[in-house]
Amino acid sequence: RFVRVGRSSGNARLDQLALATVRNAAPYPAPPGGAQSFTIRIDFH
Repeated sequence: RFVRVGRSSGNARLDQLALATVRNAAPYPAPPGGAQSFTIRIDFH
């Protein structure tokens, strides 16, 4: 599955951690409505 950062945090390490988090959460349920992709927002505080 293809995973990418849509908008960088400005910190390459945080971006890589976000990608790893999403990849490690697999497998995912099917996207709603038969969509081919979906967006996940991740906020670091």
